[in-house]
Amino acid sequence: MNWKLVVSHACALLLAGAVAGILEIQPESRALRHVVASYLVNAAALFLVLAGIYANLAYRTSSGPWFHAIAAAMLSELAVRGLLLLFSVDSLGSPLSLVVFDYVMSLSALLLGTFAGLRLRQTCRVAVEQPHCVSRLDCLEQLVSLRG
Repeated sequence: MNWKLVVSHACALLLAGAVAGILEIQPESRALRHVVASYLVNAAALFLVLAGIYANLAYRTSSGPWFHAIAAAMLSELAVRGLLLLFSVDSLGSPLSLVVFDYVMSLSALLLGTFAGLRLRQTCRVAVEQPHCVSRLDCLEQLVSLRG
């Protein structure tokens, strides 16, 4: 297992969650509809960032990408829990449904991002083996032209 890669991506996951929390969009009104819509927009943005981090990890890992992704997620979660204890922040004040939603969203990002990274790596490997592809940039250009 490449621990340098796992730790760097765990730090990226931790940083993404922290930035999402700091930049959280606050609705102008406190109506339930606005609060829920704001929460879903924030969750969707965080989902896309987390999926991108997992895709990058899977793309860069030569063996055991699922183990690397799970290790990065667990390390990031451990760091979050440690920081919450260090600063005596009570995370149990959130409603259980929001906590469950956050974990389901994170797990979905892990699954989708890792799968996307593996698929991109496989597609690029096949395209690079073509005689007219010289680099990965050529591979991505060919991939875009095939789908476009």
